[in-house]
Parts: sequence; structure tokens; C-alpha cells
Amino acid sequence: MGLFSRTKEVNKSSAKLSGILRERGYVHQHSGTLEEVTDGTQRTLYLGIDPTSDSMHVGHLQAMLVLRRFLEAGHTVILVLGGGTGMIGDPSGKSEERTLLDEKT
Repeated sequence: MGLFSRTKEVNKSSAKLSGILRERGYVHQHSGTLEEVTDGTQRTLYLGIDPTSDSMHVGHLQAMLVLRRFLEAGHTVILVLGGGTGMIGDPSGKSEERTLLDEKT
């Protein structure tokens, strides 16, 4: 079973998602009310990862683990790898426009 495998049973724990995220050290600062986002209406969240890097890093893992907590709390999670983002790439100068890469890259 993968990290984001959807099970039929949603986590029925009495602990609120906001408390779980704080307890695990995932929350440093935020704008608005964390409880409104995590414990209120069910939301759809997504994470987009650029596939042009040689490997994934711990920052990707941390984001995936947070999304997993949202999934377990009954929210909808979308994980996007590649696509148009991968064809754009990342220029060294942030003031430049990104050049479109070919499909092979």
C-alpha cells in the first residue's frame, strides 16, 4: 500500500487535524485560522512536483506527509508530477522568462 493509498475508512480519531499537525511539528506559522482550514469544511489540496530534478528530497517528503494527514482526515488530495510544469523548467535568473523545454527533457 502506497503513501497515498485511499482506504475506505477515514481516520475516526477524536484528535483534530490542527492538533496533530502542531504536535508533529508541521506548523511553524500560518495566516488566518489553522482550525478553520484543517478542522472545518472538507477541502481539496494539491501538491505539484517538478520532475526535472535528479531526485526527490526531504522537502518533498514532508509535504507528502502533511497531505497524507489531510487525506486521513477525509480531505481530498491531488498529487501532480510533471506535465506542463516540467516543460517550463527553472531559469537561473528569476527575472527572466522561462524557456519551454522539449518533451525529451
